[in-house]
Amino acid sequence: MEQTTDEISEYYSNQKLIPSMLSGKVSEIIIRFLDVYQIIIYGFTALNIGISIKNKELNEKNIILVLVFFGGFLFHILWETKSVYVIPYFYVLIPVAADGIRKVIDLIYKKKSLGGTEKTNG
Repeated sequence: MEQTTDEISEYYSNQKLIPSMLSGKVSEIIIRFLDVYQIIIYGFTALNIGISIKNKELNEKNIILVLVFFGGFLFHILWETKSVYVIPYFYVLIPVAADGIRKVIDLIYKKKSLGGTEKTNG
């Protein structure tokens, strides 16, 4: 068993990427990327809900997914008090955020097309 441990230690001591992924520069890059990813998901989810409420076109699927997220979040925070248990519920928000991205792109397209027609008529 000791020989196997020594072999594993020697293998990892020769590696540069793996230690860097665990606690080095690569780890910092991964953490920054995932922070931005999380902000994008939460932001476009919020925009989706806001736009849907404003336009009075709430989609049952999106409401259910958001309720699943908040329900799971509250349950696990009160029951287990570990935020790591909320991670599966984060994935539920990805389709809601994707729909939010679509809605924002539609709004931008509508504003551009309206702006273009006003300039040609005026």
